[in-house]
Amino acid sequence: MHFISTGLRSASLKPVIDRVYEGIEQVADVHRRMESNEQFGKIVVTVRH
Repeated sequence: MHFISTGLRSASLKPVIDRVYEGIEQVADVHRRMESNEQFGKIVVTVRH
């Protein structure tokens, strides 16, 4: 955890984000994207309550 936190703060670690989905109602789309194996980087789902 320390390694990751330090790396993100110093910008030596730069996560690659493929797509950001907003809301739980897009979970089926997220799943299809993951199954397609076309993503380059992480898929992020933002869920607010």
